[in-house]
Amino acid sequence: ANHPLELERLWEPFYRADPSRSAETGGNGLGLAICQRIARRNGWSLILQRDLDGVRSEVIFPVVPR
Repeated sequence: ANHPLELERLWEPFYRADPSRSAETGGNGLGLAICQRIARRNGWSLILQRDLDGVRSEVIFPVVPR
């Protein structure tokens, strides 16, 4: 289905951007919610951006002085 993608909704637990996906077809919609929580707790940045082919994700790990 061709529908607008709401990037902010991708962080919501159990949200699926593709309505044809379900637990039976694979996944449960928790992956990005879990990744975001891990990133925030560790001081990392997790960014989603629209791309020509869909969505691109980027993780930024800050440099920690030794």
